[in-house]
Amino acid sequence: MAGGAERRACQRAMSNTSTLACVASLRTRLAAHWPVPVDDVSLLTIGLSCTLSNAPDVVDLVCSRALAPLVKRHRAALQLNPSEFTALLASVAVRGVATDVLQNTEFCERRKRVETALACTLAEANGARLWTRPATQIATVLAFHSQTQPFAALDAMFGSTIRADVRRAEDLHYAELCEPISVMTLTQMLETVARAALA
Repeated sequence: MAGGAERRACQRAMSNTSTLACVASLRTRLAAHWPVPVDDVSLLTIGLSCTLSNAPDVVDLVCSRALAPLVKRHRAALQLNPSEFTALLASVAVRGVATDVLQNTEFCERRKRVETALACTLAEANGARLWTRPATQIATVLAFHSQTQPFAALDAMFGSTIRADVRRAEDLHYAELCEPISVMTLTQMLETVARAALA
């Protein structure tokens, strides 16, 4: 029992370190273009927004009128790189979250799509245990909306993706890029992830 608690404490400390490094990097990148200080939750939300396939619409919703055009113009510099994205989602997946997004009809539909795509991974004991966590569900749905393939993030969250799921996961990723989740639901998810990462 103590070993599990120690392992979770170690995981949390490592994820806090990677989250703080991500925030510091984003702060530096944004400061090169925007002189006004931005809080940590907003920084992570901006970085995550820029990483998504429908970034311009999301940026309009999460940023002020003055900041949104600047973020769109410098999107490439402000998006999370694949290792930052993976580390952030993996750190959030092991945390508890309190959010209404889990009752959102659209989120529930997307969660079912993920459950279908990752049927074998989620059938494994570790995958099934992790999937019971709301934060893991949110982070996993979000991973499929990234511009880059979701497999590094999925492997970081679940340990590995079962090979039989890879083709379905690729198809789901493509479908989510073609028909992304609504901006309102996505914004709610991003803010939940950003707050959980900094908790």
